[in-house]
Amino acid sequence: MLMVMKAERSPLEHTLRDTRKREKRHSTFNQHHRQLLDRLRDVEWVASSKLEDRPKTKLTLIRNGWMEMRSSATGIEYHITEAGLAALTQPRLKATTGAF
Repeated sequence: MLMVMKAERSPLEHTLRDTRKREKRHSTFNQHHRQLLDRLRDVEWVASSKLEDRPKTKLTLIRNGWMEMRSSATGIEYHITEAGLAALTQPRLKATTGAF
């Protein structure tokens, strides 16, 4: 019996494949998203090596259109979009506390 093995893909290949699907996820904008986008706020493109290694957060930001990704000679770079800037400048929701 012959077994055919699939070649393993790198995390970058998985991210690129997922972003090509353009599946929009309507996740709530949270503190993790805010922290990563805040690093992109005042600069054009930021190298992946200068950001935290949070692949799921990056993928969510790209899927929701809050961040863009490009490949350059130096590696992967990220950029905040207008939608990301708008989400970043919205006031934070206050946590509701119950009366005790």
